[in-house]
Amino acid sequence: MKCCEVKTGELNRRVVFNQLVTSSDGQGGETTTFTEFKSVWCKVSPSKGTEKQDGGRLNTTQKLTITCRYFPDLVETMQAIYKGEELQIRSISNIEEANEWLEIIVERKAKAQ
Repeated sequence: MKCCEVKTGELNRRVVFNQLVTSSDGQGGETTTFTEFKSVWCKVSPSKGTEKQDGGRLNTTQKLTITCRYFPDLVETMQAIYKGEELQIRSISNIEEANEWLEIIVERKAKAQ
């Protein structure tokens, strides 16, 4: 994908990226929570889905491709929030290493049936 293949008008979906933060619980332990890292306008496209049988239950997953303007410090340990749903980041690509666009593959897990 080249940078010019994404039109500004296609960046019409708001996605929030959260980072995992560890803090003291005040009793000698630690707690980890996700806090907002960055909120950006993106293009969100369905990619592919899979179904697997596991212990007599059907588990489905769907991957989405998120395209947005480049910003630094995004890592796979973060999560994306789209339409209130938590999505796991699977890969991050800096398109053409040009620091202009990011292509982020995320995974949505459906509940087992």
